[in-house]
Amino acid sequence: MSPLGFKEMGFGRLVLSSFFALLLLASFASTDVLSQKPITVSTDKLSYGAGEVVYVYGVVWQVISGERVNITVLNPLGRVWVRTYVTPDVRGNFGAVVGSVSEMDLTGTYRVRASYAGYVAETSFQVRIRPNITIRSDKYVYLTDETISVSGKVSPYLPDYPITIYLRHNESVKAVAQVTPQPDGSFRCDSIYRVGAEDRGRWAIVANYGNLVNSSLDVFVGLYVNVDVVQRFLKPGDLFKLASKVSFVVSGPVKVRVTSPSGGLWGEFDAQVGPDGSYGVEQQIYPYDEPGVYSVTVSYWGASNTTTFRVGRLGVGTFEVSDAGTFDAIGSPTSTFLCGQTVQVSASLRNTDIIPHKYVYVVQIRDSSARVVFIGWIDSAIAVGQTVRHSVGTVITTRGNYTASIMVWDDWSTPTPLTDTVTLAFKVV
Repeated sequence: MSPLGFKEMGFGRLVLSSFFALLLLASFASTDVLSQKPITVSTDKLSYGAGEVVYVYGVVWQVISGERVNITVLNPLGRVWVRTYVTPDVRGNFGAVVGSVSEMDLTGTYRVRASYAGYVAETSFQVRIRPNITIRSDKYVYLTDETISVSGKVSPYLPDYPITIYLRHNESVKAVAQVTPQPDGSFRCDSIYRVGAEDRGRWAIVANYGNLVNSSLDVFVGLYVNVDVVQRFLKPGDLFKLASKVSFVVSGPVKVRVTSPSGGLWGEFDAQVGPDGSYGVEQQIYPYDEPGVYSVTVSYWGASNTTTFRVGRLGVGTFEVSDAGTFDAIGSPTSTFLCGQTVQVSASLRNTDIIPHKYVYVVQIRDSSARVVFIGWIDSAIAVGQTVRHSVGTVITTRGNYTASIMVWDDWSTPTPLTDTVTLAFKVV
């Protein structure tokens, strides 16, 4: 083969190679053109919280004079959250702040739709709003056999999320209930639990909203207020004393109200409650206070209790004296005694008051010159309506006329007569 032939063959290969190179270049160019989208759209973040600004941006491939990009954002329910229009620049770039996320916005997926000259692009972002839930109970303190009800409100309203309510005492779950909030966010659950006789103490009500947020409050369950009058039978000069406890401390005083036998108000008191639940009231009983049965009512946060006490008389007429006289040693009545013979001064006492009494039965003997020759006494107590008989005796060795006095006192320290003095005359021969 001639050198010329070799040159022709080399030239042909060169032409063929150039053709294939141009074909390949054209192929790459057409692939790049076909892969170019008419419009793209994105957001600056994939997820937003309350208070954050949503920025939407993108590119149009071919700018058309006077044409604007329509940006529409739909919330998780498919409703328009925001719609705006923006004009791309000469390079086709566009962007806009479409809105700010608030606490009232729905949690979920938001769809972004951008349209331009008949072309559409879409993207999405998430909104994560930490919801808020408030709860309240129908009462702060519950008594035995009362029911516990709970109400409240959530925001924002999430239609697919229920509210679960737990009633807890220490580590024990006493009751569980579930309720769906209304579109305005309100909810109510009645009669979650009925308080039993054994239920006591501070309990917690916990409301959970779709496992997103909790809210709790404390209530007091099974409150009981005891009432105990230290001494139920009183007389003028005694101290009315109330000393008792509440089952647990809430706040504030125990209200104490005492009414007299005729129904009038005898006293009202605010008894402060100690850390251990104890409280007390003291009030003097005066001679002018009405005898009879007094009613005591105590109340504390809806819990109440009642009791009574009695105020008796202190003075002449409290006791009734009968069958008083002088008697010999074998109990025979006589008013004449032999010198050296035992003289017994006896009387029957009946308690006519409404309270029991302690008393002193006193016998005093005087001679004809009014000189006291003997004093004897008996300390005793007597129940309501009871009759007792007492006898105090002595031996008199001096002849003459004598006077015996029978006196009944409440005590020795501040002797107050409970009967009129009974005087008996006798002689010793």
